[in-house]
Order: sequence, then structure tokens, then C-alpha cells
Amino acid sequence: MNGDDGFTLPELLIAIVISSLLISVMSAVLIMSLKTNDKTSQRLYESHDAQVSANTYDRDAQSSDTVAFADADAVCNLAVSDGGYSLVLSFQWTEASATPPNDVYIADYLVQTRSGQQPALHRRLCKKPGGGSTLLQRDVIISDNLATSGSTAVTCDTMPCPSKPKTVALQVTEKSGYTFTMSAQRRPT
Repeated sequence: MNGDDGFTLPELLIAIVISSLLISVMSAVLIMSLKTNDKTSQRLYESHDAQVSANTYDRDAQSSDTVAFADADAVCNLAVSDGGYSLVLSFQWTEASATPPNDVYIADYLVQTRSGQQPALHRRLCKKPGGGSTLLQRDVIISDNLATSGSTAVTCDTMPCPSKPKTVALQVTEKSGYTFTMSAQRRPT
């Protein structure tokens, strides 16, 4: 600046060039951080599915008297009445009730095929009070973004899985390719 005359043309041009460089660099940084944030959010979402399912899966496997790949109960196993579901795994156990007979619990893991959406893995917990009629206790979606084919696999310590295996593992693959395995040991009976 020369006296009170204002800015010269070269000074204005230099200021504009420097400002445009700073804005383009800041824009690139902002775009990169937004892309990273999306990837991080997806990973957190996937790991949340794994954490929630591992907690319930452990309890189901440890409590189970039997492990099965079929369940004729239409309340808990929606695959019996709805072709959009397929049973992956079924745990069943008995708990003592205040008045006999004892309560029977069933935890079914089912894959739901949904039109226009990715398949979902459900855990349905049912109770038969005193061995009577089945009541749905809970239906939780463990993963709602499964890979379309081969998204779940069950393995036991001995194959084929017996009705009372020592260890049962359920492997789940999500659409993004993220795979997690829930493994638990049954309590000795």
C-alpha cells in the first residue's frame, strides 16, 4: 500500500491467488475428512453388530441343553410359516420355575430375506411357561446388512454338529465384507 491511495493491482492479484490456494487446500481437507468419517461410521456400525450379538449368543449357547438346525415351533421359528425366513441355528434349554413344570426357552437365529434390502439376521427368544404355549419374548435384529449369499455359517467342535456339541460357532458376513464369528462353549450337563 502506498500512502492513502488504496491497494495496487499487483497486491490485489497476489491476495486473490493466495486466497484461492488456501480455499482449495481447505476444501480438499474437508472432503477427505468427510470421506474418512463415512468409513469410520460404517466400521463402528459393523462392530456394534458384532458386540451386541456376541453378548446374547454366549448366553444362549452356554444355557442350551440342545443345539439344532430345525425347530417346529412356528412362533419362534418364522421359517415354519413364512418363506422369507430360514433357520440357521436353534438353542433350547429348561429353567426351573417357581411352580413345576419348568419353563422351556428357545433362541432361534434366522436369516430374513427382504425385498429390495439386504438380508437380516434375527435372534428370536421364546418361552414356553411350564412347557405350555410358546410366547415370543424378544425379536432382535443382530445384523441388518448381510451379504446376499453365504452370509452365515455354523461350525461345531465335531462335524457334523451333534445335538450337544461342546463348542458352537456362528460366522456372519456383512455386505461390506466385514466378517465376525461368535463362538461359545456349552456348559457341561
